[in-house]
Amino acid sequence: MQDKPPASPEPLILPRGIRFPHPHEFPPGTEAEQARIDQAQVTTGYRLLPNTGGAFAAYIGANAHAINLFAVFYDLALSLLPRVAAPIIAIKDGDTYAGPYTIRAAALRLFEPHIQALQHDGFLAFGLICQRDGVTEQVFVQPSKHLQVWTNQPAVARAVLARHGIPEVPDLQVMDQYPLVRESLQTPDGNATWPLVLETVRAAFTTLPPPDR
Repeated sequence: MQDKPPASPEPLILPRGIRFPHPHEFPPGTEAEQARIDQAQVTTGYRLLPNTGGAFAAYIGANAHAINLFAVFYDLALSLLPRVAAPIIAIKDGDTYAGPYTIRAAALRLFEPHIQALQHDGFLAFGLICQRDGVTEQVFVQPSKHLQVWTNQPAVARAVLARHGIPEVPDLQVMDQYPLVRESLQTPDGNATWPLVLETVRAAFTTLPPPDR
């Protein structure tokens, strides 16, 4: 049986809460920025940067379709982080909150009721981290929904991304290179979703079981 050919980059399916500005939303004198957005080619893909002499061997930045984002995050966290990890929740231009170290599966379960908001809300960021004995493994999703990975297992990370059809793209473009309009999802009563998700996840930190010894 022949090996499956590597995936090709695809135009990125954006989250509902992230978009480029419309022409009428640009202030006067920003024609160059408008032209730069017109030429943007933001695709699926990842870029790997080796790192020597630090707590991690490689940094990976990756773009995944918004509808697949949590699945990619989940598989990276499950594959790269040890059994003990800490959850992270953060807000665009706001505070970052790290929960206690706990069982990795319990940390991931914190996020599962909020998958739609985490994938689509333009203000929420989240991740998992383990730092011990001078070694870091971390998977983090920016509010722009750009995936970031700090790892000592780059081959494992590459394999996970390949399974999700995300190819290596050395000149990868990311949404944060451009001016963006960020929007929150709305609750049924018309309020922004992100404050509710933030407080719910933070409150659940206190319910996490202690890590295995």
